[in-house]
Amino acid sequence: MTIFNYVIVGGGPAGLSARYGWNAHHETKYLLVDSGDGLSERVKSNDKTHIGSIGGAGLCSDGYFLFYPVGNGLWLLDQ
Repeated sequence: MTIFNYVIVGGGPAGLSARYGWNAHHETKYLLVDSGDGLSERVKSNDKTHIGSIGGAGLCSDGYFLFYPVGNGLWLLDQ
């Protein structure tokens, strides 16, 4: 059984910021959980998979607030 110091609930901008901050400044074990689909399972034509997954609505932003794995590629959304 793995024991974590922190559990981050939600992989939206706040959850990813918490993960990034702890990873940069502390040597702790954390678990990030999100109810949405994984990055490779998203469907571009389905709005639910964009907003309810890792990165949240950050995928639809101008890119100033994106962290890995969301910030490592460009998504083009259909109009």
